[in-house]
Amino acid sequence: MIRRGAVLSAGAALLLAASTSAQQTPQPGLTAFENIAVPMADRIEVSRLVDAGPVAVDGARGVVVTVAGELRGRASHDGKVGVLAIPDLAFFTNLYRSQGILLSAAEFSANVASGDSGYFISKSKYTEVGFARYRLLLFNTTGAPVSENVYVYQSRN
Repeated sequence: MIRRGAVLSAGAALLLAASTSAQQTPQPGLTAFENIAVPMADRIEVSRLVDAGPVAVDGARGVVVTVAGELRGRASHDGKVGVLAIPDLAFFTNLYRSQGILLSAAEFSANVASGDSGYFISKSKYTEVGFARYRLLLFNTTGAPVSENVYVYQSRN
């Protein structure tokens, strides 16, 4: 009985990991992180950020990032739903995990007005990259839970 519970728990963990991992899309250069549940978490509350995982951008000159998704309730106040990208290197991830410090973070977000419900999308934003991989950390300051999608398109120009 204990083994079955452990196997079920491991299976649930794998399912959860699969649902929050990056997916290559049929469009070359596009990586999608989709349907990630993000509770209320301000970007300065580092311990509450949702870790969506790493994205590889090796060989790209820059990336275009778009944030989209659905509010799972009505926004109780003006806020943002977004993502912070930090270099996926030991120095940066150790600072983030052990001390709650985000260095060299790029931010991409969608604005949400108080009382909004339904869907949201950001303007696509370009930024140059300086590292081969980034870790994506999601935040939500709307007062309502959201299902967030992050789309990262690698630009070689």
